Amino acid sequence: MVGFNTYHDSDVDKYIPNHPIDLMTLSRTPLERTDGHYRRRFSSTFNYKAVGNKADAIAVFMPYITSLLINRDTYLTNIEVDNNFQFFHALDDVAMQFLNKGLWNVCLTKITMIHDQRMKLHTSDNLILKSPQAKDSEVVRRYGRIDYLMVWKEKWGFEYSIEKRVFGLRVPHMKIFKYIDTIAIRGYKKIRYRYIDSLVDLFYLNNPSCGAVKMFFFSKKG
Repeated sequence: MVGFNTYHDSDVDKYIPNHPIDLMTLSRTPLERTDGHYRRRFSSTFNYKAVGNKADAIAVFMPYITSLLINRDTYLTNIEVDNNFQFFHALDDVAMQFLNKGLWNVCLTKITMIHDQRMKLHTSDNLILKSPQAKDSEVVRRYGRIDYLMVWKEKWGFEYSIEKRVFGLRVPHMKIFKYIDTIAIRGYKKIRYRYIDSLVDLFYLNNPSCGAVKMFFFSKKG
């Protein structure tokens, strides 16, 4: 899977045409010790300086889902379509399948996309601004089902949740709580033996404050 540097949510207003591009949202990453993303937030620990303008691409757990490419032949050869994922986490499932088969997912750092969800408010379809935050009945009406988290846990062995909880109470992604594991990481530790020596486990072992798991440099010809 190939993703792109993405200006997303509040970052959209930081995009200025014909001005230098900054690295913004690059990835979703449930097993690294950050806020579940490589993004420009105080809660994200990803080290942007380690990437800078050097790499042409970086390895990511899951490209940011708003825009990405998938090689058709590679998909047909390696991916088993799971109809239990009808929308939410469907692409995370594909990313997980690729990683589990030793195939990298990457984000191209030199190509940028803009994802401005406010455009949804100007359509005639009454689209939901942020789909996961809609009422369950609305999610079912538009996307078919709402049990995607249970489906994910049953299939992959850990819950896809980037929340941190202490005594059942949710705590924010802040430096003072950085040693508290997310629900996803806690669950993964219990079944980690399934993924030892896989690319999935490399992301679990990676410290995002040191940078990406792997950087790619494309040679220039001519």
